[in-house]
Formats: sequence, C-alpha cells, structure tokens
Amino acid sequence: MSRFLNASILHVGNFLAQYHYYVFAYIVSSFLAYYVGVQYVGYIFMASSAVSALVLYAAPPIFRAFGTRNVLVVLTLLEITILLGLAITTNWIAAAVLVALQGTVAFSIFIGIDLLIEASIRTERVTGRVRTAFLIVSNLAVLLGALSLTFVVEGDQYWRAFVTSAIVLLPFLAFALWLFPRVSLPQVVTEDGSVLTQLKNNKSLRAIVLAHFLLQVFFAWMAIYSPILLFSYEGFSWAEIGTILAIAMLPYIVLEYPLGVIADRWLGEKEILIGGFVIIALSMLAIPLIAGASYWVWVSLLVISRIGAAAVEAMTEVHFFRHVSERDAATITVFRTLRPLGNIAGPLVASLALLVLPLHATFALFGVIMLLGIPVARMMIDSK
Repeated sequence: MSRFLNASILHVGNFLAQYHYYVFAYIVSSFLAYYVGVQYVGYIFMASSAVSALVLYAAPPIFRAFGTRNVLVVLTLLEITILLGLAITTNWIAAAVLVALQGTVAFSIFIGIDLLIEASIRTERVTGRVRTAFLIVSNLAVLLGALSLTFVVEGDQYWRAFVTSAIVLLPFLAFALWLFPRVSLPQVVTEDGSVLTQLKNNKSLRAIVLAHFLLQVFFAWMAIYSPILLFSYEGFSWAEIGTILAIAMLPYIVLEYPLGVIADRWLGEKEILIGGFVIIALSMLAIPLIAGASYWVWVSLLVISRIGAAAVEAMTEVHFFRHVSERDAATITVFRTLRPLGNIAGPLVASLALLVLPLHATFALFGVIMLLGIPVARMMIDSK
C-alpha cells in the first residue's frame, strides 16, 4: 500500500475517532448534571479521569503484545457497547461508571492512532507538518461535533448524541479490521523508569510536557464549564452554543498547519508557545468583564482564546514528537495521559474556586494559572 494511501487512511480514521468523541463531549457535563446536579459534576470527572490515567499505563505493552490493529478492534467494539449503555441508562451510578469507562477506552483508542501516525513519519524534518496536519483533521472533527449540537441534541435527549457516536464508530471499526497499516512495535521500548529518567535529564522535553499539561487543563476547563456558563448563566440555547463552539474551532483548523511549517522552517517552537499562553491568559481574564454581553462578543472572545490554544497545541505536539518515535510507546502514553490528568486538575481547581467565587470569576483565576506557561516555555531548548 502506498505511503499516500496509508496517510489518507490514517487521516480518515483519525477523523472518525475524534468525531465520535466530540459528538457528545460538550454535553457530558450537562448529561451528568441531569442525574447528580451541577455541583457534583466536577467530582465525577475527577474520579473518572483518575481511573483513565491509571489504566492508560497498561496500553503500550498491550499494543505491543497483541498488535495495534487488533487492540483497536477490541477497543472499538467495547466503546460502541459503552455508548449504547449510556444511551439507555436511567441510573446515575451506571451513568457515572460508564462515563469513566468511556473516557478510558477512548483515550486508549487515541494512543493507538498516535502509534500508527508516529510509525508513518519517515524523517523528523517533516514532524511539524505531519503532526499539525493530523491536528487539523482532529480539530475539523471537533468543529463538526460542536455543530452537531445544533440538531442532534434537543432539550435533555442526550441519548441521541451517544447513539450517533456509536454509529460513527462503525466505519472506524472497518478501518481497524482491514485498512489501517500493521505496525509491529519494537520489543525494546521505553519503560516507566526510563521515561522518568528521560524527563529528568531532558529539560526541553520536561518543559513541553508541563506546557501540554497546562493546555489539557485549559481544554478540560472549557469543555466542562463553558457550556454551563453559556447555557445556565448567559442564557444561550444549545443550537447557539453549538454554533459558538464550532466557530471557536476555526483557529485550530486555519492556523495549526501554517504554524507547524513555520516551526519546521523558520522560528522555533518557544516564541510561538509563549505567545499562545499570553493570548489564552488575556482572553480568560476578560471573561468576567463581558458577563451579559451579546452573542458575537462571546464568539469573538472564544475565538481569540482558541488562537492562543492553537499555537500552544501545535507547538507542544511538534516539539514533543521531535523527541520520540514509535519505539517510545510508554513515553507517548505519558504524554497522552496528561489529558485525563488535566481533566482532574481543571475540575479540582474549579470546584475549590467555586466555593468562594462566582463562575465568571473562576475564568479570571484560570487566566492567571495560564500565565505559568510563560516561564515553562522559557525552559525549552528551541529547535531553531
């Protein structure tokens, strides 16, 4: 199979995997709040993400032992079963457990795709372009997932999003069965102790892991609390929220590939990364100032925040994958585990902040936290 065809298959498979997740990702907090109340949603996310972070460490040896394609087939079948369970459950305990399981399985699928993508990169000179191309595909899936809110979900009929997600996984299952390239991971791979040694000895890699963790906190905070803010406090409908979130995704699609090319050819990642954190921080600090503002004011501010996030995401991905290959499955797992860890830290800080601050003000606190990305980025050894 040609390299171009392999890349095209991976692009489409990546799109399907990401879209299946983001069809329902923005309604999960409201789905859980329907059963347990808004005040407990953050704790469920923390618990489920803690389980995900622990289980994901078992992913590299499993992929190595049974083959990436075979594991993806099993994970996809399990994910479909969980999604259908979420569609029919009427019990809050079952809902919480299934959400926890779904997060673990979905993140394991993403790790499998990561390994396939990394194996397709022949030279580090094109890492920026390859990685940002896949990020664009991923973010296009997120955009369409947000747009799906305008017609998939009505009122509290959240089951429609879960069923839609399960249906989207059917062609992904076919890809895993017959089309994804077969990847044999080397038997000598990075073990947990070596990962810690690598992070300890490689200042630049350690910095980019910390920067990526801050980005994942941003993603978790915005995914959980911005829909609640827009729906419950600002009074927007789900159709309006879906459109807002979709428009806010455009910077990821428009900017990330050019930023990857720039990082490959001209600037290093450090300068772009610092700029991204400054933009995120300033936009979050502005949220309490626009309470009660119009639709387009909110659209504009969220777009600005995503310009910063697009810069940070592109540069953390590019810089990290310059330092690893498909042989470093455990290191890649640590990097991807930052996602559930961000889903722990974000709700934890928010839950504590909400004890003393109104929801709008917690976003300003979050902006201050994002300023930590500046000294973290300065620790990096730039590629240029």
